[in-house]
Formats: sequence, C-alpha cells, structure tokens
Amino acid sequence: AAALLLTLQFGALAGVRPEAVEDIAALVRAHRQGDERIGEYEAFVRNLVFYTRTRTVSIVDDAGALAFLASPDRVFLVVHRQDLERLTALRAMPLNTLRGVTYLNTAGVRLRTLLAPLPEEDLETVVLVSNR
Repeated sequence: AAALLLTLQFGALAGVRPEAVEDIAALVRAHRQGDERIGEYEAFVRNLVFYTRTRTVSIVDDAGALAFLASPDRVFLVVHRQDLERLTALRAMPLNTLRGVTYLNTAGVRLRTLLAPLPEEDLETVVLVSNR
C-alpha cells in the first residue's frame, strides 16, 4: 500500500501542469490592478506568494477574513469553497467570485481514496473572490 501511494504521489499525479495554485495565481495577476492586497485563508499558504510574486496577507480565522473583506479598498481572498460558504452565511456582504479551481490534493490521498473514491470529499475547490 505504501509503495502504491508513493508511486501515485510521485509518478502518476506528479508534474501535472498547471497546478491549481498556478491557476489561482494567474487569476490574481489577471484581475489585480495596482497594489490590491491578496489574502490567503488556509489555502495555498506556502505556494501562492511564490507564484504571484506578491506578498500576501495570512488570514487564520473567520473574524480576520470578514474584516479583510470589509476593507474599504479592493482586496482579493483565496479561500476554500466551504469556508467561503460559511463566511457568507455569517455576514451577508457583496462578493465578486472570480473563479474556482477544483483539484485533488495529493497530500490527502489515502488508501480509501484509491479504493473507494468520493469526489465530494476527495476533491478540493479553492476560489478567488474580491470585495469589489
């Protein structure tokens, strides 16, 4: 089982380009005009800064995300779809959903993922939203 997981991790699933973080970074570059801040809410926290080549704001909780989105300036937030749904349920605010990327997070692949895949649980969707 360990050999199979390693083979998938570094063989079949490795090198698929562009990766989800690259797609989100390209979206940020396409929509960003000037120096609007980019927030990361538990999505691509280590890689997004590399692919956007722009400093990002690390957001660690719902209150921080809501405060970030309430900024008087235009800001972008990279967030998991389920977190965004929870945030919009907490406080209704107009948000512009630019696009989402659905991908298989290979770090979360387990034997159950291979034997009995559940796409609604195994696939993650990260979206890029702006407050204006």
